[in-house]
Amino acid sequence: MTAGHVPPIVDSFLEKVRQALYEQGLLFRGARVLAGVSGGPDSTALVHVLSRLQKEFALQLGVAHVNHCLRGEESDRDALFVQELANSLDVPFHMETVDVAAARKESGLSLEEAAREARKAFFSRAMQEHGYDFVALGHHADDNAEWMLISLIRGAGAGGLSGIPPVNGKTVRPLFKLTRKEILKYCRENALKWVQDSTNQDQSILRNQIRLHLLPILESQYNPAIVPGLNRLSNILREEHLWMDGMARDFLEDHAKPIKNGLELSLVHLVKQPLALQRRIVLQAMAEVRGNTRKTSWTHVHDVLKLACQGKSGSQVHLPDGLEARRVQRKLEFILHDSPDWARTPSQPAKEWRVVLDGPGTHQIPQAGLTLVCYEEEKTENFLLKEDPMEVCMDLERASFPLTFRPWRPGDRFTPLGAGGAQKVKKFLIDHKVPAQDRQNIYVLTNEETVLWLVGQRLAEPAKILSETRRILRCKVFLA
Repeated sequence: MTAGHVPPIVDSFLEKVRQALYEQGLLFRGARVLAGVSGGPDSTALVHVLSRLQKEFALQLGVAHVNHCLRGEESDRDALFVQELANSLDVPFHMETVDVAAARKESGLSLEEAAREARKAFFSRAMQEHGYDFVALGHHADDNAEWMLISLIRGAGAGGLSGIPPVNGKTVRPLFKLTRKEILKYCRENALKWVQDSTNQDQSILRNQIRLHLLPILESQYNPAIVPGLNRLSNILREEHLWMDGMARDFLEDHAKPIKNGLELSLVHLVKQPLALQRRIVLQAMAEVRGNTRKTSWTHVHDVLKLACQGKSGSQVHLPDGLEARRVQRKLEFILHDSPDWARTPSQPAKEWRVVLDGPGTHQIPQAGLTLVCYEEEKTENFLLKEDPMEVCMDLERASFPLTFRPWRPGDRFTPLGAGGAQKVKKFLIDHKVPAQDRQNIYVLTNEETVLWLVGQRLAEPAKILSETRRILRCKVFLA
C-alpha cells in the first residue's frame, strides 16, 4: 500500500458515517458525543471513526463503558481494554461497575434487559454530569435485521417490527447504514484490535441463534440482500408506526382526561376509530398511566377492546403491574393500583413561553418536548437541502442570533417562501388544511419579531438562501 493511500472501504465507510451523522443531527461544530463502547468490533470501529472525524467537525468525544460483572475476569479485561483504547485516542473515559445479576433479581427483568437498563441509566448520568449532547451506540444494519427477525418470531406488532431506531431522543447510531462485514473490514484495514464476548457464541440465546444460523441461511439460500431488505422494511414500518402513535396521542389529547390514579377516555369516540387505531390508543393509554408497555401483549390489548365494545358497566380486565381497565357507563378507565395519585395530563403545549437561542449548538425545548440543533456552514457549489419539513437552511446574515423559538400566536404574520406577500400564520395553517387540534403544536423561529420559519410547515421569504449567500444556518428539530 502506498504512503497516504486510503483503502476504498475506508472512504466508503467514512462517507456512510458522515451521511448518518448528517441525518442524525450531529454535524454541527462543537457537538459533544459520548460513545458507548463495549470493546467489541462494532463499538471499537465507532469510537475510532468518530475520533477521525473529530477535527473535521470539531467533535468533542468521550468514551463510556459499563462493567456488568457477568463474565468474571473477561468483564474486567473488557473494561481495561476500553480504557486503554480511550487513552490511545486521547479522549475522556467514563466507567461504571454494576452487579447486573443482582439488579435483575430486584427488577424482575431478563438479564439482557437489566444490562440494557444499567447502560441507559449510566449513559444518561454521564451525559448530564459531563455536558454531552448525544450518546452514540454501535448498532448496525445486521443488528437491526436480527432484531426484526426476533420480533417476527415472537409475534411482535408494528413497534417491534420497526426495528432499532437510528435516532431515539439523544441516542444516535452512526453505523446504522453499515453491515457487520463492512465494520470488520474497516477494523482490519485500520489494524484495530477488539475483544470477543464469549456469550456471543452461546447458542441457547435466541439472538445468537439468529445471527449464527438463521440469517446466514436466509442470505445464502433465499435472498443475498436480506439484510438491506429487512432494513428497508423496518424504515417503512417505523415511519407508519410513528404516524399511528401521533394519531393515538391526538385522540388522547381530545378524548381522555386524568382521574385519580389513572385516566378515562370516551368510548363513544373510541369505537368510531378504525380497529388498528383503537389498538394503538389503548396501548398509549396504558403507557400514559403505567409509564411503559413492557409487559403488555396483544392479548391484553384485545381483552381491553373486548371490554370496551362488549363489556357491561362495572366489568374490568386485570393487566400487568397493577394496572386495571374498567368500563364505567360510556367511559373506559385505566387505573394503576397501589401507587401515588396519578396527576399527569396528556401533554399540552404552554400558552405563553419562549426559548432564546444565543448561538449555534443543541438547544433543548422542554416546553414542546423537542430538541433544536443549529449549526453554521459555508455555502458550497454542492450545497443540497434535504426535503425534510423539520429541517431548514437560512441565510446566516439575515437569520442572525439571538433567535427565539416559541408557539405561534394569534396575530403572527409571515411571508411564506414563494408567496406573493405576508399573511397571518392562522390563515396559512387553515389554507394548508392543518387540523385545528394540531395547530396548538405549531411553533415559530423568529429574529426579534420577524418569523423566519413556521416549524414543520414553511420557511419564510426573508430567510431564504440567495445566490450571493456565503454562510448558512442549518436548523433541524428532533423529538426530545
